Amino acid sequence: MIIIADMENTKPGLLTLCISLATGIALGALGAHGLNPLMDDNQQDIWEKAVFYQLINTVALIALNGRFNTTQNKLPRIGRYLIFNGLILFSGTLYLLATRHLVPWPAIKLIGVLTPVGGVLMITGWVMTGIGLKGSSSNH
Repeated sequence: MIIIADMENTKPGLLTLCISLATGIALGALGAHGLNPLMDDNQQDIWEKAVFYQLINTVALIALNGRFNTTQNKLPRIGRYLIFNGLILFSGTLYLLATRHLVPWPAIKLIGVLTPVGGVLMITGWVMTGIGLKGSSSNH
């Protein structure tokens, strides 16, 4: 699933990131309090990793909001799309894997092959964003 959120320096883009941040906090609380008794240590570690990557990438994207002139340099725009979609894929699959024993869907264990794809998207997105930041003419 590719999210076609407006990750530009706009209110809808910032709203999308704020929703991701709020969701990450809520999922962290759910894992710590609601699901904790239902998960073993390994599953809890997977859940916490998903929350961590969702929150750290979202906070970083919020911090970079408005830092680029994307009319001159498209790399940051593409990078932010890759990062955001990568974090959804990476964290989303980890949430599912951590709770697969609670979900009666046999094919859920196969979703783990998508987790590294999300990681690669995030890494690629951050490299592109960094290159774009270096070449940006923004005065921020």
